[in-house]
Amino acid sequence: MPTPTYEHTRAWKQALALVSHVYRLTQHFPPEEKSGLAAGMRKATAALPVKLAECWAQDTYDDAQAAAAAAHGLLRDTLVQAQVAYHLSIVSRHQLTDLRKRTAKTAHTLDAMLDDLFEEVDVRPARRHAA
Repeated sequence: MPTPTYEHTRAWKQALALVSHVYRLTQHFPPEEKSGLAAGMRKATAALPVKLAECWAQDTYDDAQAAAAAAHGLLRDTLVQAQVAYHLSIVSRHQLTDLRKRTAKTAHTLDAMLDDLFEEVDVRPARRHAA
């Protein structure tokens, strides 16, 4: 049975957990990075749940795939900025490795959600339009 709304998906829950993790991680960035790397990482991860909801709301696989690609881009942006923060000795190797694992897990779950939405048909049934 399909999940009733995007808010009940594993992908959504993981995205929210990733947002919380990134906010906690960047809370301890130096003051000069609060409007730089910290803001960039926060903005990218905070937009992730929006893209997941957009993916869920699409009627065709191609449209949902485009929203999913944007979500993958946000995950990549977050990770690249974390790599820069590591290079600048703002985050530790352990923190970067942990974030890499979390973003990979979220990406995998996003792909699984997309596959579930369009298992057998190219157009999702209307009952999934619940917001």
